[in-house]
Amino acid sequence: MNVLKRYQGVQASAAPSSSFGTEIRVGDAKTLPRRIHLRVEQESGRFRNVSILRVAQGGVNKWFALDSICYHAGGALANGELSVVNGDVCVKCPVHFFEISLATGFRVRAGNGKGKGPAAMQIPSGVVQRMHEAYERDGIVYLRIRDDGYVESDAYAFRKSFLGSALDW
Repeated sequence: MNVLKRYQGVQASAAPSSSFGTEIRVGDAKTLPRRIHLRVEQESGRFRNVSILRVAQGGVNKWFALDSICYHAGGALANGELSVVNGDVCVKCPVHFFEISLATGFRVRAGNGKGKGPAAMQIPSGVVQRMHEAYERDGIVYLRIRDDGYVESDAYAFRKSFLGSALDW
């Protein structure tokens, strides 16, 4: 697996490991931005859009990785606002305001479907957004791509464009 990094020219590198796939060295945790967009080449030769988000919780940085494009309609999910729903850190799609748990990939709140106004009802739905494994070890952030089974966001994961706007960070 190879990585094309699309943020500030920082190079990522890969080494074989784990049942979740290759361990990808993303970079020094102290110098990485809060949001990173990668295009990761998979064994099929297709490039998956993956975003890594750094969230400070209790003075500690937690790293979350997910497919960059929203499962619902192809919005640039990682451009969304972060929120907390029932104690769970979520990202809100900027197109239709669906809120996705960064811990599980579950849709925890449905948007209004019009792209305007706040999110509406709480609707647990099961995993809809593919989550990957991001973690810090010895001051370095690593990523492992998960591709087990089918998740709804897989339908958009390999696209080159996003609904509404390009990734703006």
